[in-house]
Amino acid sequence: PPDPGTIRRHRRNTNEMGNPKRQTQVQGQQGRTPIPKSGSLTRYFKDNIDQEMEAATSKMADADPIEEMQPQSPHMSDYSLKSLDNSGDLDIKEMLRNLPSKADLQTMMGKLEATLHTKLAEMGTEIQQMNLKVTDLEEEKDVMQAQILNISSTLESHIHFMSATQRHIDDLDNRGRRNNLRIRGIPEAQNEDLTAILTELFTLVIGDSGTSQMLIDRAHRSLRPKGLP
Repeated sequence: PPDPGTIRRHRRNTNEMGNPKRQTQVQGQQGRTPIPKSGSLTRYFKDNIDQEMEAATSKMADADPIEEMQPQSPHMSDYSLKSLDNSGDLDIKEMLRNLPSKADLQTMMGKLEATLHTKLAEMGTEIQQMNLKVTDLEEEKDVMQAQILNISSTLESHIHFMSATQRHIDDLDNRGRRNNLRIRGIPEAQNEDLTAILTELFTLVIGDSGTSQMLIDRAHRSLRPKGLP
């Protein structure tokens, strides 16, 4: 006798061939992805759902196409969704379990505060050292500025002294030359021009007619010796 399952498949295949709308509807249902229930956590775990759907698709490709066209039981779809929800709940529980506790947060805050206090103390020490260095530099600047003023005044006095000394040296050099002539007996008068007087006198002495010009570097009266009237 024929197998009842074989007869049932043959009848279903005959009915579906006679009713193309029914066959199209069944094929459309085969490629449709089941929609999860509202409020489910499966939408947060899309990757897991995609992997399970790919595994289910591969199993469907290996199965009998006639059996796959039969509508699945609603209990089976609910069971798969519940398994996905349970796996999602387990993942969330694991994530929540790994979150730091209040004691851990307090410990972390304590370490952070201690590190900040240490760094601030080091910065305060460095700022104090810099303030001391700046104070020392300002004091040294004041001392150097006073020394510079003193040196400037000393240099100015030395410049005046050297100028006066140079004038005295020039005067002694002019007075101590060997070719100087000392002339006595020339009466002294106010606003006299000794160079013109000496030029006239020398012209008369040497008998020059005045065509040649005499060069006289300097003409002055000498000091009277001590003890003479």
